[in-house]
Amino acid sequence: KSLARLPFHKVRDLLIECKLGGKNRMGVQNPTRYLTIGAEKETRGLGVEQGIAMEFASQQGLCLNLDCLDELACVPRPRSFDIIRRVADIEEASEDPLAFITEEVLKVRAELEARPWGATEAAAEN
Repeated sequence: KSLARLPFHKVRDLLIECKLGGKNRMGVQNPTRYLTIGAEKETRGLGVEQGIAMEFASQQGLCLNLDCLDELACVPRPRSFDIIRRVADIEEASEDPLAFITEEVLKVRAELEARPWGATEAAAEN
């Protein structure tokens, strides 16, 4: 749960660091604890990705709360911008933006996890 609040690239870096044996590369005794502590150290209020998403949302005429911004920060930036545009365009989505954003982020995460390494979006569509 603590990793879900971090931007995508920071979570990836933290997981790779844990897999390689921690900061000193001496091995990690308890990976869950290592990741939880690492995520707590990385959490500092409104992050860069949340700020960028908030700025873009305000340009689209939306006012999103921190939970929405946290969800959007967990996916790559172009995808989060697409989700924000859809929230602004679809009337039903603007009634409950958190539910819509959470659903869309889950779809994007599932798509990214299913994609093999190195595949591009163009190759995935063909």
